[in-house]
Amino acid sequence: MTADWGSNPSTTFKERNIYELTIKRSFVAKHGLRHYRGGTEPIHEHEWHVWITIAGNNLDPSGCLLDFGDLNTWFEQSVANWKGKVLNEVPPFDNDMSSPSAENIAKVIYDMLAGVVPKTAVLRQVEVEEEPGCRATYREMS
Repeated sequence: MTADWGSNPSTTFKERNIYELTIKRSFVAKHGLRHYRGGTEPIHEHEWHVWITIAGNNLDPSGCLLDFGDLNTWFEQSVANWKGKVLNEVPPFDNDMSSPSAENIAKVIYDMLAGVVPKTAVLRQVEVEEEPGCRATYREMS
């Protein structure tokens, strides 16, 4: 999903006035990286923190870019099958080719949310923190 920045091709993202909103949410799940130093690392638990950022140029009549409650609902739906589980055992990480890394988790959440964010806004990025100070971000480059 990309934003329409107008008809002037020289207009850059930085030159546009936009609004951004971010929510921070979390869920608890276990994982073990596959293909990690010759095998699968031992399964261990994290409280995964997730930041989701939405951007857009226009606010609705109530002065909001998007309802925080809607964004929270979409996030909760995207991780509902992961909460309290071993990520290696649930889709899309339940096969030997997919490793439940912070990077892959960020992309999967991004892909799930990209399909529900209204066309009046743009999903900018999803950032996942597996432990304090260790974050991975996924965003699509246009």
